[in-house]
Amino acid sequence: MQEKIEKYIDGKMTAAERTAFKQALSADPELQHELTLERSAREVVKVAGRTALKKKLEQFESEIETPVRRIRPFRYWAVAATVLALFTAGFWFFQNNKTPVPADIFADHFEKYRNPILVRSGENITGNNWEAAIEKYAAGEYAAAAILFQKSLNEKNTIKYLAHFYTGASLLAKPDADVEGAISAFDEVLKSDNDYRQQAMWYKALALLKLDRVGEAKIVLQELEKINDYKKEEVREILKGL
Repeated sequence: MQEKIEKYIDGKMTAAERTAFKQALSADPELQHELTLERSAREVVKVAGRTALKKKLEQFESEIETPVRRIRPFRYWAVAATVLALFTAGFWFFQNNKTPVPADIFADHFEKYRNPILVRSGENITGNNWEAAIEKYAAGEYAAAAILFQKSLNEKNTIKYLAHFYTGASLLAKPDADVEGAISAFDEVLKSDNDYRQQAMWYKALALLKLDRVGEAKIVLQELEKINDYKKEEVREILKGL
């Protein structure tokens, strides 16, 4: 389970794995606790441990390099105890003063968007890139789906904003997410007034958070909060923590 927790935090799960993990998370308080502990421990090591441990090691090094001075064994234990105390204090601090990590926000809120349909411009289209892209997307083959959605832009009856949106959704859902590419695709959706503007804004904001571009993400989320009810509670939750 620890491996799954680490993959979840690092954003290395597939969309299906992430969905299954979030379902397990919602039903398992112990798993929620383990996830919180892992996140807090990482923050402690990154922020508190790095500086404190560096100073202690530098002190050790200077003492070891001084030939005249003997280092008493208990000093090593004293330093170890100090580092442990710092870790414990830091852990308590972060447990009670946690600031959301942008990548964690992405992991907590990202879900694959629902499968597209075969109807475009009021017609049922078969035997083309759009249909093939839908099949790949539904099967979780997001890299292939993204390529096919992009190819469908050259087809006569394609709804352009829809193809751009699902290109972005595919690029963001694949295990080695092309986050910059996804943002560019969502920007194409936002160039026109259409039914997928709010969805594009939501996923663009999540993508920006994954890249730690918090200021840009906040602007998009604030705009989304003003104009529609789409994901409104989640938008407010994220904004409250940023």
